[in-house]
Amino acid sequence: MTAEVQVFLLRAINVGGRNKLPMAWLIALFEELGCPGARTYIQSGNVIARVEAGLARRLPALIGAAIEERLGFRVPVIRRSGRELERLVAGNPFLIEGRDPAELHLSFLGAAPAAAARARLAEDWRLAGDYRLARQDLYLALPDGVAGSGLDNAWLERRLGVEATTRNWRTCLALLRMAGEI
Repeated sequence: MTAEVQVFLLRAINVGGRNKLPMAWLIALFEELGCPGARTYIQSGNVIARVEAGLARRLPALIGAAIEERLGFRVPVIRRSGRELERLVAGNPFLIEGRDPAELHLSFLGAAPAAAARARLAEDWRLAGDYRLARQDLYLALPDGVAGSGLDNAWLERRLGVEATTRNWRTCLALLRMAGEI
C-alpha cells in the first residue's frame, strides 16, 4: 500500500492564548504515530504528512486522544487528502465568480451535514458574508473577514451538528503548495 499526502487541520490551537501546542511537539507526535517527515504550516495546527491509507483514517482520532491525554484539552482534528484539497481549491465557486481572494475562507467539516442541518444553516445565516456548501466543506466569502462577519466554528458546529475548522484562503493555498512538495 502506498502512502498519500494528507492534510490534518486541528481546531483552536494557539488562538488567544488557549490550547497552547508547540509545533515541534506536534511533529514529534506525528512521527511517534508513524508519520515521519510531517510538516506544519504556521502555529495554528496545520500538518501535512505522507501517510498510508489505513493509518490516515485513524490518525485524527489518535492525534486528538494523544493531545487530550498528554496536554489536557480536546482538539477536533479534520483530515483531507492532498487530492481533496486540490479539488476544493480548484472548485471554489467564489473565485469562479471573481470575488477577491482576500475575502475567501474554507471551513472544513468533520462530516457531511444532514439535510435538516443544511436547511437550518440557510435559515439562520445572518452573517456578514456568503457561503456555499460543498458536501462536507463550506466555502465562505467574508468581506470583513471572519472576525467582522460574526462567524466562528462553534456557531457553525451548533447549526450543522458536525465539527468544523476554518482557514483563510491564503492558508489553503499554502497548504496545497506544501502538499505538492512533500
